[in-house]
Amino acid sequence: MEEALKQLQQENKQLKQQLDIYQQEKLKKRKKTFSTLFSGIKSIVVPFIGRPLKKSISKAFQEYSDSKKLTTPTISDVVASVVWRLTRVGIFSIIVAIIPIAIVLVQTSLLSKQNKLITSQNRLVEADRRSSLVFVLGEVLSDLNTELNQSSSRKISETLQARIISLCMAMKPYKIVEDGVLSKMPLSPERGQLLYTLIKSNLDITTLQDILNLADFTYSSLPNAIFGTHMNLRYARIDHSDFSGVDIRESRLDYADLSDSNFSKSTLADSDLSYTNLRSTDFSRAELIGVNFTRADLRKANLSKSNLAGSNFYSVDIQQADLSNARLVNVIVSTKDWLEKLADKDVKGYKQLLKTYKVVSDNNTYKIVKR
Repeated sequence: MEEALKQLQQENKQLKQQLDIYQQEKLKKRKKTFSTLFSGIKSIVVPFIGRPLKKSISKAFQEYSDSKKLTTPTISDVVASVVWRLTRVGIFSIIVAIIPIAIVLVQTSLLSKQNKLITSQNRLVEADRRSSLVFVLGEVLSDLNTELNQSSSRKISETLQARIISLCMAMKPYKIVEDGVLSKMPLSPERGQLLYTLIKSNLDITTLQDILNLADFTYSSLPNAIFGTHMNLRYARIDHSDFSGVDIRESRLDYADLSDSNFSKSTLADSDLSYTNLRSTDFSRAELIGVNFTRADLRKANLSKSNLAGSNFYSVDIQQADLSNARLVNVIVSTKDWLEKLADKDVKGYKQLLKTYKVVSDNNTYKIVKR
C-alpha cells in the first residue's frame, strides 16, 4: 500500500515537472510571437513615427508584455508623443503643399505679365496697321477727288473702284472704346467713314452701285451721321453695323442687308426698305414715318417705341419682333386680321396693340387706325 502511494507521488511529481516545462515553452512562444509582431510593426512605423514616439511605444509594449497592463504615465507618454508627431507631420505636409502652390502662383504671375506684353504688342501692331490704312485711305480719297474733278459724268476708273473695294476689305473690324466702355462687338469706324465719303461724293449712280455690290461694309460704325436725303444704299452689305442716331431720309435701302445692326434713335422717314434684310435689327425709338417695309424681313427686329405712322407693312415677316409701345397709326398691312395674327407670330406687345388699334378697309387697302 505504501509502495503504491509512493509511486503515485512520484508520478504526480513527474507530471508537475512536465506541466511546468510546457508552460515555460508556451510562454516563450508567446513572447517570441509578440516580439516578431512588434518587430514588424516597428519596421513599418518607426520611419514614420520618429524616435520619441518609437521609445514611448516600445516602453508601452514592454510594460504590457511584462505586467499585462499599461500604467497612466505610459499611456500619457504615448498620447503626447503621438500628438507631437502628428503636429510635425502636419507642418511638413503644409510646407510640401505650399511649395507647388507657390510655384503655380509664380508661373501665373509670369504668364499674366507675358499676356500683357503680348496684348501690348498686338495693339502696337494693330495701331501700326491702322495708321498705314489711314495713309492709304488718304491717298484713295485724294485720287477720288482728282478723278471726280476731271469727270463731268461723276464716274471714276475701274482701277480706283478696285482700290476702294480692296481698302474696304482691309479695314477689319475691332472692338472700340465708347465713353470708356468696350463695344460688345467689333466695329470699323474706318469703313463707316469710307461709306459716308462715297455716298456724299455725288458719284454716278452706276459707279456707286458697282462699289456697293462688291464692297464689304459690314461692322461699320458711323453713329449720329447726317446723310441727308435721296441717298442710295441699294444692295449694300452693312449688317452688324452701328448707325444709331443717323439721319438718312427719303433714301433707297431696298434689297440691302441691315441685319443685326443698330439703328436706334435714327431717322429714316419716307425711305425705301422693301425686300431688305432687317432681321434682329434695332429700330427702338426710331423715326420710321412713311417707310416702305414691303416684304422686308423683320424677324426678331426691335421696333419698340418707334414711330411707324404711315409706313407700309405689306407682307412683312415680323415673327418674334418687338412692337412694344410702337406707334402704328395709318400703317398699311396685308390682311384684316393682321393685328390678331401677331399673337401666333410671338410678337412682343401685341396685347397692348390690340387694345389701342384696329384694322380698317380703305379702298381695298387695310390700314391700322386707333380705336
